[in-house]
Amino acid sequence: MAIRKSSNTGIPFGNTANRPANPAVGQPYFNGEAQRLELYTGATYGWQNIVAETPGVTGYTGTVIETNTTNTITITGSNFTTGASVSLIGSDGTEYNATSVTVSNLTSINATFGEIPANKEPYDIRVTNPSNLYGVYYDILTVNDKPIWTTSAGSLGTTYTGQSFSTQLAATDEESNTLTYALVSGSLPSGLTLSSSGLISGTASGSTSQTFNFTISVSDANNTAQSRVFSISYNAVPVVDGGTLTSDATYYYRTFTSNGNLIVSNAPLTADILSVAGGGGGGGGSNSTWHSGGGGGAGGLVYSSGNALSIGTYSATIGGGGAGGAGAVQTSQRGTNGVNTSFTGLTTSIGGGGGGPSTVGAGQEYGASGGSGGGGGAGSGSPAGGSGQSGQGNPGGNGEGAANPYGGGGGGAGAAGDNRYTTGSTRPRDNAGNAGGGNGGNGLTYFGNTYAGGGGAGGADDNSTFGRGGLGGSGGGGNGAGYETGWSNNYNGGSTNYIGWTGTANTGGGGGGGYGGTPWGSGAAGGSGIVVVRYTRTQVGG
Repeated sequence: MAIRKSSNTGIPFGNTANRPANPAVGQPYFNGEAQRLELYTGATYGWQNIVAETPGVTGYTGTVIETNTTNTITITGSNFTTGASVSLIGSDGTEYNATSVTVSNLTSINATFGEIPANKEPYDIRVTNPSNLYGVYYDILTVNDKPIWTTSAGSLGTTYTGQSFSTQLAATDEESNTLTYALVSGSLPSGLTLSSSGLISGTASGSTSQTFNFTISVSDANNTAQSRVFSISYNAVPVVDGGTLTSDATYYYRTFTSNGNLIVSNAPLTADILSVAGGGGGGGGSNSTWHSGGGGGAGGLVYSSGNALSIGTYSATIGGGGAGGAGAVQTSQRGTNGVNTSFTGLTTSIGGGGGGPSTVGAGQEYGASGGSGGGGGAGSGSPAGGSGQSGQGNPGGNGEGAANPYGGGGGGAGAAGDNRYTTGSTRPRDNAGNAGGGNGGNGLTYFGNTYAGGGGAGGADDNSTFGRGGLGGSGGGGNGAGYETGWSNNYNGGSTNYIGWTGTANTGGGGGGGYGGTPWGSGAAGGSGIVVVRYTRTQVGG
């Protein structure tokens, strides 16, 4: 095709509106407005640029968000023409083409992209005109990164009833945007809350042990929130109340020295239980040929371990000590038995037997049977001690009935009471033939304390020795101004006022027997009982 030559003055020029009205195909035209040399190519394509200008990219505005499916930016530059294309080129050379491009004018383009990964930033921005000439701005565009969890998915730990719990969730954000955390599904244990800064804290509660699964999201306010699944295990632990609470490094102890209730709530409890009944009272002495009273038997002691206590209320009923027997000139009285101690549905410990009286006549000097037997009183015949309850205590010692003066037997306990027969006696007569009172049996030690010692028998005449109370809170026998009057401890004490020593409260100790001589002495009361419930600290989260 021949190129038409321009008319007289050469190639025409002007702005777009002044193009020749009826140009021939091949007609050139200088377009000052578009700043280009144009050629008319016919009705289909019209005026076309003969020499194309290279586009230039000088910057952009807008934000590309990693998790967005639609990201629109405005590109600024020069020589942008209709039909231009736009692409982002990653650091590894991967090219992402715009899904739509709108050329606003020579210096502005709006371009929309799908998801753009942040791990290939910074991106080049390239604009390509229909002439295939292009302009590039290198390493200019960065992507707003989504938050990255640093707290591992899965278990965040275990919490217990009444225990303080705290754990901080964590995520990072490359742009250092403020991160917000939210619970999007599931639930936390009752009593725990999640703050917007990612702190899970509080004091858990509830009656059922279970694992709580939940989903938490973290957002930087730009990207789609990133979610992660976590769990917290909740162990419902017993809540225990009642009695006097003490503890050591391993155990809690709830001690009942009077009637009361142990209340277990929220979850079952495994506990060790110590139950001690009231000690028996000592027998009364008389001045009839110096017959002394036998020591009171210790309260029965029952210890059971690993008891399963379901949720509920348990009553501790504490037995009192038996009364001491009255002394008399001729016919004294036997001490009364201690009262039983019980713990609902689990243990009953039997009260200690009363110490035998120093009466005259066969069969009148027996110690009573009980948790531990009372010691026999002194007198003629066979002043035997009482028997103990199987598994709770031992028999009392036998009193003496062979010659004057007569000594009473010691009360039984964890060990048997001391016999007062001359033959085989552990405490024989002195050189003058005087018979001392029998020692009470020693008690047993649990939880660092000794309980349920037998009462000592009273001494017989001023030159005899009284029986010492057994270890475990028992009273010693009464005595006159005779030997060993210096003892004053509560478990092996003697008395210079002829009356036996009282068993110590809340030990189940037997009371001391009364003095046999002039003046005679009464027996002393036994000590009251006790219940101690012990359970591990770990059971209750502490």
